[in-house]
Amino acid sequence: MMNLAVESDFEDESLPTRVHESVDAYFRRMKETFKWLARKCPGNIVIAAHLATGAITRLILEKPEVSKLTPELMADVSSSGGLRVVPGSITTCEHNGEKWEFRDLDDAQFLWANRDASIGGALELAQLNGHGNPVLSCVASPAGSIVVSGSADLAVRVWDIRVGRCAATLLGHTRPILCCDVSPDGKTIMSASHDTQIKLWDPDLNPEEPLHRAKPRCTATLSGHTGPVSCARFSPDGGMIASASLDKTVRLWRPNGAMLGVLEAHKRSVRSCVWHPFDGFLATAGDDKDIHVWDTSSIAGSRNAVSQMRSRILMGHSESVVALHFSPDGKWLASGSKDNSVALWQWPLDGSAPGPASIKPKTTIKAHEEPINHLTFSRDSTRLVTASADGTLKVWDIKPTPPVCETSLVAHRKAVLACDFAGADMLVSSSEDNTVRLWDVSRRAIDASDQRRADPAEAPEIASPRSDPRSGVISDRQSGSHVESAVTEQRRGALTDVESKAGPAAKLEDEAKAKVALEVRLMTFSEEEKRAEQARQALEAQLAKIAQMRKANMQQSTVRQDEVLSAAVEMEGKLQGTHAQLVAMLVRCNSALSSTG
Repeated sequence: MMNLAVESDFEDESLPTRVHESVDAYFRRMKETFKWLARKCPGNIVIAAHLATGAITRLILEKPEVSKLTPELMADVSSSGGLRVVPGSITTCEHNGEKWEFRDLDDAQFLWANRDASIGGALELAQLNGHGNPVLSCVASPAGSIVVSGSADLAVRVWDIRVGRCAATLLGHTRPILCCDVSPDGKTIMSASHDTQIKLWDPDLNPEEPLHRAKPRCTATLSGHTGPVSCARFSPDGGMIASASLDKTVRLWRPNGAMLGVLEAHKRSVRSCVWHPFDGFLATAGDDKDIHVWDTSSIAGSRNAVSQMRSRILMGHSESVVALHFSPDGKWLASGSKDNSVALWQWPLDGSAPGPASIKPKTTIKAHEEPINHLTFSRDSTRLVTASADGTLKVWDIKPTPPVCETSLVAHRKAVLACDFAGADMLVSSSEDNTVRLWDVSRRAIDASDQRRADPAEAPEIASPRSDPRSGVISDRQSGSHVESAVTEQRRGALTDVESKAGPAAKLEDEAKAKVALEVRLMTFSEEEKRAEQARQALEAQLAKIAQMRKANMQQSTVRQDEVLSAAVEMEGKLQGTHAQLVAMLVRCNSALSSTG
C-alpha cells in the first residue's frame, strides 16, 4: 500500500493546508516513482490519497505522455470524473504491461446506532460515514426515504434510509458543495458549489427496487453567478429555482437551465434563501444583516418583471443572517444569525409597501452560546430545530411564547452545519466531523432519554430500528413511509428482534441452545478455577522459598557480625598496648631532656 496523502500548495478555502512541497515538485517526484513501480511491482497498488494528490496521481498513470503540469490541464483533471480519486473511497491500480487499470472501491458506511451510545444518548438512530471532509449540507426528500449530503470533498452522496446504504455518489463539482436540495417530486437532486455552478442530477433511484445499482447523471448545469453559490432551493411546485451567492445576488431559474433574472438588493454576500410553501414569496438573507422578502407570484418568464421586483426588508439581527426557513403551514418565518439568536416572524406580514418594514419579530431567543449555522421546522410546524457551531442541536417547542427547549443533543464532535426533518420525528444533521447522523426526536424518545440520564435503571427500553435480514428493508406495517414507520414503532416500543417473534418450536430450540451454552460456561469456569488453584499453590511455594533464603541470609549476617566484632576488640587491645608504649617513651624522653639541662 502507498500512502500518497502528501500536502500540496493547492488553494482550498475549506481546509487550510500546510505546504510541504509544490505541486510541480510533487508531480515530478510521483512521475519518477510510478515509472519505478511499473518496472518493479506488477501487482495491485492501493492508493489512499488526498483528493488533489489523487487526481495528479491518476493523471500521471493514465496519461504518461504528460511531462508538465499546467493550469489548463489541472482544470481538465478537476472536471473529468475519470481522473479523480472518488472521495471517501479506496482506489486500486494495476499495471498490465501496457497501461494502468483503476478500480474504485466505495467504503461508505450506514451504521445503525446502539441506543445506549454516549453521543446523543437514546436519541441517535444511525451514523452515515463516507465523506472525507466536513459535510456542509444535508436534506431529506419529501417522502423522507432519501437523504442527500454535500461535502467539502466535492462529492454529493445519496443515502437510502429504507435499506441503510449509500445508493449513489454524484461527482462533477470542482470545489466544495455548499448546498443540496431535492425537487418536490423527489426525482431531481440539486447541488450548489463554491465553484459558482449549480448542477441538477438524475440519481437513477428505483423506489420498487431499493438495492438497485444506480447510475446517476448530471442533467443540467446552471452557470451565471460570479461567486460561490451558498444556497439553492426548488420552489414548492418545482417550477422555479432560487439561488443565493456570495456575489451579492439572488438569481431565479427554470429547471431546464434558463435564467429568469437577477435580484440585486443585498449589499453584501447572500447566505440563504427559502420559498414560502404556497404564497409565492421568496425570503433571502445574508451578511448585511437584513432579510428581504420578494413576491414572485407575478413572474411569467420575463426578465424585466424580475428586475423590477422590489422587496420588503426585515431587520432583527445584529450579525449576519445565515439561515432561513418557513414553517410547512406557512405561518412562521424563522431566521438564524451569527449573533447566536433565532427570530420568529409571524406570517403574513402586515402591510405590503416595499422597503424597510417596521415589523418586529414575534419573539427572539438566544438559542446557543455560539453562532447558528442552520435551522428547520418539523413537518407538523410545532417544533423548530437549531444547529450551532457549539456542536449541539436544540429542539424547540414553538407553541409557547417564548419557545421552550425540549432537548439539547450533543450531536457531533464538531460544529453542526445543517439539519432537516426526514419524516414526522426523524431528524438529519451533518457536521464538520465528516458525518451525517439520524436522530429520533419524538417526544417519547426525548422523555426516555431524560429519564435514562436521571435514573438509568428505570428508563424504558427504546429499540433500535432493524432491517429484514433477507432484503435489508425496514418493514412498513402501518404508514406509507418506511422512515416514519420505523420511528412510529419505536414510539410504541413494538420493534423487537426477529428471533423473539419465532414460534414454540424455535423457543424450545433456543432454550436447549442456552442450556448447552450454560454447561459449557460452567465447565470453562471449573477449568479456570483449577488453573487458578495451581497458580496459587505455586506462588505459595515460591514465597516459602523466599522466606527460607531470607532466614539463611540473616544467620550468615549474624556470624559475620560476630567475626567483625571480635576482630575489632582484638584491634582495640593492640591499640591500647601501643598507646601505653608511646606514653612510656615520652616519659623517658622528658627525663633524658631534664638530666641534660
